[in-house]
Amino acid sequence: NILIDGKSVCGELSDEEIIELRRSIGMVFQNPDNQIVATIVEEDVAFGPENIGVPSREIRSRVDNALESVGMLEYAKYEPHRLSGGQKQRVAIAGIIAMMPDCMIFDESTAMLDPIGRSEVLAVMEKLVRDTYGVTLQVKLHTIKGFDPLEYNNSVQNRIVEMSRDAARAEADYKRDAQRAPEAM
Repeated sequence: NILIDGKSVCGELSDEEIIELRRSIGMVFQNPDNQIVATIVEEDVAFGPENIGVPSREIRSRVDNALESVGMLEYAKYEPHRLSGGQKQRVAIAGIIAMMPDCMIFDESTAMLDPIGRSEVLAVMEKLVRDTYGVTLQVKLHTIKGFDPLEYNNSVQNRIVEMSRDAARAEADYKRDAQRAPEAM
């Protein structure tokens, strides 16, 4: 069973419940090409807010603020297919930021990136935690083998949970166990 704000999201949900979930949770996927839907960057960032019913007069400022927060404002009129992988991932993140969810889930969102793109995305995650409206980040990794928790600045991540098919197998408090977290798990 999966609970969000104390409510089960497994099973049948009404259209209204699905829309409310989309307002409160944003996901950034592994491959940004699977998430980008428009032919112009700013239109792509506006897509999510439009679909959750944000008033038109508010969308422009949300798009500009989101693109600025990920360092992509100067690319607003670009075609996404001309961007690097890291830039595309930052556009995908901007699309979620523009929706202003309570929680952002990053699902292997740095796995396909080169070291530069990975650093760019990690810097955006850190900035989200430090500078935004109190959004919760959940960073999902399919494996922790070879994972270096120190790569994720402790202002971004404060807890590591290893999950098995059935349950959490181990948990490390990042601030306390950062040097030994993978071994502790």
